[in-house]
Amino acid sequence: MTKKQRSARGQDCVLNIPGVCNHNPETTVLAHVGHHGSAKRNHDEDAVFACSACHDAIDYRTKVFLDNEEVPQELLRRDREWFIARALDRMAGYEDEGHT
Repeated sequence: MTKKQRSARGQDCVLNIPGVCNHNPETTVLAHVGHHGSAKRNHDEDAVFACSACHDAIDYRTKVFLDNEEVPQELLRRDREWFIARALDRMAGYEDEGHT
């Protein structure tokens, strides 16, 4: 486990997907983003702090519901990129503060 992966413990989720995020820092992991469905894993520089629920959503492991209606996969795919870009920006701020 890398230093950055260990540093995810107890951190707030930076994805914060509405209707998905469980806001529980005890479930936060360093979620590698991109290369979904591939055997390749991104480097830790391309990873964000994500609660278990948001991590499952961006990896398409769970269905996502908003207002008791399932979000279509095509919409989730489009919005996924926006949530990831925002989270990577937040991670850059975290790193600029010298946390890693």
